[in-house]
Amino acid sequence: MKIALLAVLLLIFPMSLTCSADNATELFYKGGDALKQQKYDLAIDYFNKAIQISNNYAKAYCARGLAHKGKMEYDKSIADLSESIRLKPDDEAFVFRGNAYVEIKNYGSAMADYDEAIYLNPTNSGAYVHRGNLHSLKGDYEKAIADYDKVIRLGPKRGLSYGARGEIYAEKGDLDKAFADFSEVIQLNPRDSIAYSSRGFLYLVRGDYSQSLTDYNEAIQLNSTNIEAYTGRIEVFFHMGDLDKAMADCNKTLELYPGNATNYLVRGLVYANKADYIHAIADYTKAIEIYPAFAESYTRRAEAYAEKGDNDKAIADCNEVIKLNPTNAAFYAKRGFLYSRKGDYGQGIDDCNKAIQINPTNALGYNNLAWILAVCPDAKLRNGQKALEYAQKACELSAWKDPHALGTLAAAYAEVGNFEEAVKWQNKCMESGLPAGEMGQARKALNLYEQKKPYHDLNQHL
Repeated sequence: MKIALLAVLLLIFPMSLTCSADNATELFYKGGDALKQQKYDLAIDYFNKAIQISNNYAKAYCARGLAHKGKMEYDKSIADLSESIRLKPDDEAFVFRGNAYVEIKNYGSAMADYDEAIYLNPTNSGAYVHRGNLHSLKGDYEKAIADYDKVIRLGPKRGLSYGARGEIYAEKGDLDKAFADFSEVIQLNPRDSIAYSSRGFLYLVRGDYSQSLTDYNEAIQLNSTNIEAYTGRIEVFFHMGDLDKAMADCNKTLELYPGNATNYLVRGLVYANKADYIHAIADYTKAIEIYPAFAESYTRRAEAYAEKGDNDKAIADCNEVIKLNPTNAAFYAKRGFLYSRKGDYGQGIDDCNKAIQINPTNALGYNNLAWILAVCPDAKLRNGQKALEYAQKACELSAWKDPHALGTLAAAYAEVGNFEEAVKWQNKCMESGLPAGEMGQARKALNLYEQKKPYHDLNQHL
């Protein structure tokens, strides 16, 4: 988080000054006015003239450093701020230079400057805020929290620190403390859109979709461009089953940020859940065009192609994911299933074995291998005992809660002739959250088991 530009400038230009003479002080304040309006070139011109008149004018160097930072000329900014510090060591100049160092990712120098600012002025709240932000950026959350705590003690109305501390608590999984901090921000500033969207996310994680929706609605009411609130509300609508409202928010995010790959990906997911795979594929493809290294887009497009029965294109997308992440065990397992669906059972088995080799705790690898060995139409490749062993492993790794793993276990029991267990586990599969679109195929398998017949169809997981 950054302190507002105007607040920073007021530290240097506490009041306007009217002078008749064209002296350094008048030029300095004219530069300050230009800087407040973000007219950086004009501001630099005024500060240059002020420095020409008085070459030891520390504040003019400091202000010119801020103008260069506004233009993202960080080396020039650091040089000016360093000269200001040489002429007159000042805690704010150290903070400003620390901020410039952060922009060029020189975190060691930035930390040293924030430390020096605090040494010179232990009550400089801004220095603690920026140092806390840097600790957070480096993943040192305990030190970040300590700095934000200090800011809050210095001035309890510093909502910025409550918000930053709340983000860290959320990152650490301490949702109760994060919730308390975001609620404090809202109490201090009821018009803080970000605080509402942050608290809305916590409600979402807790599964309290009604309260989450209330906070996201308020965040959007306060700021109609709050992209985090729209994306969070999309997930709320998704969980509430209101895909039309989710789609409307997806369209809004694309209106606000048309070049964002993630926004296309999310809308693609909504289309896919509406079983509109053509539009889903179009959105995933757009996301890939914007960001070709976006593995998640290939992942979701592969799933959409698979739903349409286009195994070759689904396999091609799996290949792209594996190319981007060669240790992605799940995608070897998925590709193995797709190969088996198109009749290449040997390659399917090899891929599933590869998935297990990469990650011996990957439930999907065991599940898909068990499925192929249990239901493969080629009797020479079926192995009921091995299928049963791998299916049980898949169920253990998924805590006996994955309906597809339970369905695979049922198929394995059927393959070894234990139809009583096959019926038992197929019923559990159908009672454990199996998607509605797969229930017809599941009933077909159950009927076969009740007739003491195995199931030999690789096209569907049950």
